[in-house]
Amino acid sequence: MKQTQGKWKVESGPTKYLIFGGGLPVAKTYAKRDIDLVNANLIISAPEMLEMVKEVIQYVEGNGLDKLPREEACNDDFACTLYYYFAKDLIAKVEGGAK
Repeated sequence: MKQTQGKWKVESGPTKYLIFGGGLPVAKTYAKRDIDLVNANLIISAPEMLEMVKEVIQYVEGNGLDKLPREEACNDDFACTLYYYFAKDLIAKVEGGAK
């Protein structure tokens, strides 16, 4: 599954926030509460967060920290490589679709 490319942005209307990615509408939230704007901003940050998680995975793999057993995945050089395994699971969920 491929994500919508391009910078994502929020456009507000009288009753909703529309989220656009690459010029295409990707989601909407209601504009009745402050939390709705927070949710819209979270949605538009998703592509950047995905890239950051992928960079963490590359760092861990590039430094051989992924070779540690999952239950012992902590290292002084990296706060806790257990997060690597969580990141891998998250990427699989995102790129594999909803389960």
